[in-house]
Parts: sequence; structure tokens; C-alpha cells
Amino acid sequence: MIEESGQVVRVAGEWAWVETRRGSACGHCAGSAQCGTASLSRLFSNRAITLRVRNTAGVAPGDRVLLGLPEGAFLRGALAMYAVPLLGLLAGAVAVQGLLAPTGEGPVVLGGTAGLALGLAWAGRWSHRHAERYQPTLLRRL
Repeated sequence: MIEESGQVVRVAGEWAWVETRRGSACGHCAGSAQCGTASLSRLFSNRAITLRVRNTAGVAPGDRVLLGLPEGAFLRGALAMYAVPLLGLLAGAVAVQGLLAPTGEGPVVLGGTAGLALGLAWAGRWSHRHAERYQPTLLRRL
């Protein structure tokens, strides 16, 4: 189970909105002052993310809570959101190259772009159909 702590900012009916802070492990080594990756990490980390979860623990605004998401759900979601569009890009480019090999790179780029677009469209529909299954759960009040 992947766990993250947060603070309840709003409660309405059976739902609670929990704010978490996105952090990064990068930037804690001795060379982080000169590291470009650590600079980007500081720029984009520590942003607030608000998640809607079922209020199974009877929490109130201001409560600190622990959220959880099963590792398997995280991995399946990551594969669907990243691997499928990438495979679509590669399949589109390879298919066009196989069909129209002597015509140059332009059609191959368009084929890859079309495959990427189809993969992204599939991922969007998939995420809407399975959103409830990949919702974090409220584990307990801290």
C-alpha cells in the first residue's frame, strides 16, 4: 500500500477533500546545490494537490489523515496512462514505415502522431471508466 498524509480541507456528505503536498526525494545529496535536476525538483515540488475521498472515518476540516492506494492499482494506472500512448506512437510509426517505406520521414511522423493521439484518447476513456477503482482510500485519522 502506498501511503500519503494530508489535511482535510472540506467535507460534504460522504466525501472529504484532502490536501497533500507533492514532495521530491531529489535535492538531498551533497551535490544538490550544483545539480540541475535538484533545481527543477525544487521548482515543481511542494505543490498542493486536493483529492476527493470517501469519508469513512468521520473526519472534519483540519484533521490530519492518512490516504492509501494499493501498489497494483498504481502500477496498472501508470501502465495505462504512459505505456499505451507510447506504444501507440511506436506502432503508428512502424506501421506507416512498413506500408510507405520509400516516401520519407514525413508520413512516418504523421503515423506516429496519429498512433499517439489514439493511445491518449484510449487512456482518457479508460481513466474515466475506471476512476472509482483507482481512487485513494482514507485509511485513518492521524
